[in-house]
Amino acid sequence: LHAYAALPDPLWSRGLGDVYKRQLCGIQINEKSAISVGIRVGRPEKSALRRMTPAVECLFPIEKLGGLRSDIIQASKYHSNPRDSQTEGKILIDIVNSFCETCNEYNPNSRCIKCKNQTSIRRVCVRCKKNRDKWKCPKCKIQTVEHGKNLFDLKKELNEASLQTKYHPRAPFKGVEGMLSEIKYPEPLVKGLLRNKHNLSMYRDGTIRIDMTNAPLTHANAKMIKTKITKLKELGYTEDIHGKPLVDENQIFELFIQDIIIPDTSALTLFDISKFTDDLLKYVYKTDPFYNHTKPEDLVGELLVGLAPHTSVGVVGRIIGFTSSQVWFGHPYLISARRRDADGDADAGILLMDLLLNFSKEYLPAAIGGLMDAPLLLQPIVLPLSLIHISEPTRPERIGYAGVWVEKK
Repeated sequence: LHAYAALPDPLWSRGLGDVYKRQLCGIQINEKSAISVGIRVGRPEKSALRRMTPAVECLFPIEKLGGLRSDIIQASKYHSNPRDSQTEGKILIDIVNSFCETCNEYNPNSRCIKCKNQTSIRRVCVRCKKNRDKWKCPKCKIQTVEHGKNLFDLKKELNEASLQTKYHPRAPFKGVEGMLSEIKYPEPLVKGLLRNKHNLSMYRDGTIRIDMTNAPLTHANAKMIKTKITKLKELGYTEDIHGKPLVDENQIFELFIQDIIIPDTSALTLFDISKFTDDLLKYVYKTDPFYNHTKPEDLVGELLVGLAPHTSVGVVGRIIGFTSSQVWFGHPYLISARRRDADGDADAGILLMDLLLNFSKEYLPAAIGGLMDAPLLLQPIVLPLSLIHISEPTRPERIGYAGVWVEKK
């Protein structure tokens, strides 16, 4: 041991310590380990369309009739009786008990196609199978439900939806095996057809989402975010950080707290979503298209709703530019408003018009936690005073979309 301790330092520095130990002990002594390098591994960037497992294009239940891919087209060819051609495409599925009281016919739509009157939902006792007006059956003493096994002419409805949208779906047209919501209200097939047309996948609440990693940003220039000076001036950016007029693409300016920069890949997906919503307004709601974009760069100025997981409030932001990184840049106030701390977590982005047209609380699962990760409320304006506590007056903060100045007190 004394000889081992007396080993000269230069011998250790030359890596000859193991050689000396083998000579001293007279046995073979190998190196304990190779050279180790310690590093900190961060979370990888992410920007991708959120897809359910398996992917879904329409929240319409078809049981097991669509095969492994839950193909609605395959289910529309189902024969309950192969010898009777009248049974083709007529399937028995568990959906809402929606009836037209005027025509006394089953109709899963909110309004009757024949008389245009609003349909009503009937409550049924699952034991005695009788219609009840109250939530509890007076005879069986059990809770009634608003859904049940109903015969649905899928082939007829699919053909009518194709004629309405002027589009024939390509296989597989992906539905779901069953609804998880309380009343099991199915989504109209026309919406799923248009998602199939634009190759989009939906989430369980009816919206189309893009998951993107958060990254904080307070200042930028036109060259960095790939936006023209003229367009930035239209959005309210007229001066740089020194108060000089914004004329050069290299001038640095301060971001409004609700402005965001999205990835180039997400811009392509949002462009497809904008075309989907325009088709929805045109063919389903019989009104003029809203976006009318011809290229992804036209998304500058549009509103995007950010939603963090396990929350129920979406925060509105405005797109002002694009980045080649797989993150979306936003002001720390905007990220904090989503209850995030900008440490690399991913939040969902939803195009505002898609959310307004397609989100429904009736689609959400009835199980515990079904209301989480759903935009039940929208926050259109972020107020810095609601996010931080300031004891002393400081400089004004730029908020809003047009350079509104609000004094912190």
